[in-house]
Amino acid sequence: MYTIRCAALSFRPSKSQKKTLRKFKSYIENGKEHGRLVSEADCIEAEKASPESVLADEISNLQQRLAPISELKVKLESPPNPEVQTEKKLRVSSPSSTTGSEPATSSQPINNSGSTRMKGKLFRRERWRQRQLEKGMSVEVKTRDSEPKEVEDWLDYAKDGAHRFRTRLVPADPDDPEFAATFEESWSVYQKYQVAVHGDAPDKCSTSQYKRFLCKNPLIRDGPHGAFHRHYLIDDKIVAVGVIDVLTHCISSVYLYYDPDYSFLSLGTYTSLSEIAFVRELNLNLPQLRFYYLGFYIHSCQKMKYKGQFSPSFLCCPETYRWQAIESCRPLLDAKPYARLDPDADTIDNHKTNSLTDVKVLFCHQMMDWEVYKEVKGKVEETEVKEVEEYASLVGHNVASRMLLYRPN
Repeated sequence: MYTIRCAALSFRPSKSQKKTLRKFKSYIENGKEHGRLVSEADCIEAEKASPESVLADEISNLQQRLAPISELKVKLESPPNPEVQTEKKLRVSSPSSTTGSEPATSSQPINNSGSTRMKGKLFRRERWRQRQLEKGMSVEVKTRDSEPKEVEDWLDYAKDGAHRFRTRLVPADPDDPEFAATFEESWSVYQKYQVAVHGDAPDKCSTSQYKRFLCKNPLIRDGPHGAFHRHYLIDDKIVAVGVIDVLTHCISSVYLYYDPDYSFLSLGTYTSLSEIAFVRELNLNLPQLRFYYLGFYIHSCQKMKYKGQFSPSFLCCPETYRWQAIESCRPLLDAKPYARLDPDADTIDNHKTNSLTDVKVLFCHQMMDWEVYKEVKGKVEETEVKEVEEYASLVGHNVASRMLLYRPN
């Protein structure tokens, strides 16, 4: 397992991520689901119509849509005019009339396949534009000089759309009034998700288990910092909940669960993109908060590899604790599951603990240094020394000098 983080301020959505954002936006604004517009009127008409009439209408619509393509195909496949073709051959193969000039390169065949493909592409683009105009929708003209869309641009929705969408940030604190008011609905979505996605038994997703797993935490609320549940609501109904920790330098994604009925919206990817945008929003007032942590990355686990698709992403080297671009790490992890990710063989962990002098200990309700602890206790077994050495090597010098290691009486 490797700690992974995304540099949120430099993030740009990929093509597939744009597709997810576009799909979500289309559903919120137009009610479009699985490639068609779904409305109550459509359902009523479908129930009234007979199978024969539905089939006839579909055939008629298909013929109308294919008519322009058929005309274009006839033009492209029709045999050329022999007189025009002869004139073209004479024009290409005749030598130049200028004295001393080289003859034209008539031996090279003329390839028009590229221009034909371009004509077809332009034709399809124009056909799409006409359809959008017939629907009364504005058509955005894209130019090469236009700046690429930021993730925030994709998360802006029309207020008069088919659905209403909003997010809500609730402290992960059972004593918070807003958390208590939304607890039952949030827990029911969690239970539904665990049963459908992870195959858990309903009795294992009890309210007590939910509180212990996703509500209780050691973080102390301090202004914008702390543990939160981020609700994603469609038409005032919770469809997903992102459990996050807002820390001084990052937002850490703890867990996500969603209503399986809305899985067609790719809510796993969508909520991650929304949380990256949330990092960028908080950064405006908290300049140190710049990263989005997605937990652990496991290269050999297909379900975990999606975390590396939020570019730019970095993995923490397990030996030097320096961040390395994930692109340079993938070949190493393809070769074997564990690898030193830092390419510099001479680099060492700068926070490595070389001695136990600065280790802080909690003993008899008192804070003391390791050396003082040995004097107070009188005799320290060799097994305990090795245990503390292992602890110090794992947490590093900075943490060992700030955190208290409990020692029983």
